[in-house]
Order: sequence, then C-alpha cells, then structure tokens
Amino acid sequence: MVPILTRLGCNTGSCHGRADGQHGFHLSLSGYDPDGDYQSLVREGGQRGVALLNPEQSLFLTKATGRTPHGGGPRLTAGTSEYHLLLDWIKAGAPRQQGKSHGAVVSSSIEPETIRLAEPGPQQLRVVAHHADGHKRDVTRRALYKVNDDASSSVSPQGRGELLRRAEADVIVRYQSHVLSTRLATVINPGLDFDFSRLPRRNVIDEELFKRLSTLEVPPSPPASDAAFLRRISLDLTGEQPTPEQIRQFLADTDSD
Repeated sequence: MVPILTRLGCNTGSCHGRADGQHGFHLSLSGYDPDGDYQSLVREGGQRGVALLNPEQSLFLTKATGRTPHGGGPRLTAGTSEYHLLLDWIKAGAPRQQGKSHGAVVSSSIEPETIRLAEPGPQQLRVVAHHADGHKRDVTRRALYKVNDDASSSVSPQGRGELLRRAEADVIVRYQSHVLSTRLATVINPGLDFDFSRLPRRNVIDEELFKRLSTLEVPPSPPASDAAFLRRISLDLTGEQPTPEQIRQFLADTDSD
C-alpha cells in the first residue's frame, strides 16, 4: 500500500508526511515507517480511515477520489488498478500482511541500468524489487519517477522515459524507501572526427572522463586560463569574484603549484 501512497503524493513533506501531519492524519515521510502508517490509517481516528463493513465508503478512499472534500484535491481515480488494489485490501479486512510474504524488500534495481540511444526517443524502464528470500517482483507501476532535467527529458508515471533532444539526463526512481537512478543518453555529436586515444592522461580521473566523453562523442574543452581558473575557484569556495589585486597577484606568480 505504501508505494501507492507515495505515487499519489500523500506522504510528502507538504502533505500528510509533514512532522505534524495534515488535518489530523499523519503518514511517515515517503513511507519510511510502514508500521506507523498502518497504525495511523487503520487504527487511529476511531478507525474512520477504513470502513470494513462498507469498504467503498472508507474515508481514505472517498477523500482520495474527491467524493469527500479534501484539501489536496482528488488524488486517485475510481476504477484504476491502484483504486481496486486499495479497495480489495480493505475488503480483505485491511490486514497488516496480505497473502504469502517473501520478507522485506532489501533492494531495488532498474532495467536497463544504463541507456544509450542512437537517436532521441523513448525507452521503457523496468523496476524490480528484491525480497529477503530472493524473490523478485516487477514493481514498475508502483514506483515513482522524475527526471533531473525536464528541458531535455521526460518520464511518464508508468516509467516510460524519453529524451527530447540529444542530451544526457538522469531518471530518479523511488520505490518504498529505495531511491535509485538510471541515465538516458544519446551521442551528442554523431560523426565527430576526433581521436580520443591521443589525449594525454595524467591521472585516473582523466581516464574515466575521457572514456565518458568518447562514448558521448564530445571533445574535451581546452584547459582554462589562469584568470578563468581563479574566477571559478573563487566563486566555488567563497561565492565571490576575486578582487583586481588578487587577480594581478595570481597571474604574476610563476610557481607551478
């Protein structure tokens, strides 16, 4: 049940996941405490959240679907698979555990792990939950997705990622308390005529950097000038531009370090 609440946004910090809850109903932030969420949903508030004798009229469902006034507005549409899963759970008596248990979810994974597209376009992701007993379960429709750059990429609630142009972007996936990511990428400069093997490698960072640039077909930028270096390092460390005197002193220093 918890991944559905996360997908609906019910347990975010701006909703019922805030420290004091919302309108008398509290959930753990992003579902980090399933036991506490069960207690809050099923046992507290005079057991008004779930109506075992009339499941369709459970306050939990009527508020989520907008049949009962809800500050967050409708979050769930009656008839969807999520709605029926929640309804069936209440009809079954809202058990703490339903059916055979494979133990806790100990990890999650994304398939494919890395995605290199020849051209901008879509790619369906698959999210798999790994249980304590070794059982694997497809939870693609229960995970929550977002991209780190919506100008170059998008992702649907069903896990269909898409690059909108030649770029590199990360898809962030959350399932229960597990957060992971995968990278969507295309070749940036198809047909680039550049010999990456001739680049001087001075350390392990160069090796990894040039390997990635070669995959994307992006030539490395030229070394920064001393003035550009000083400006960047000053902004990084202090948030301020170097003074004219600091610039003159730095440029005049012949020490190689």
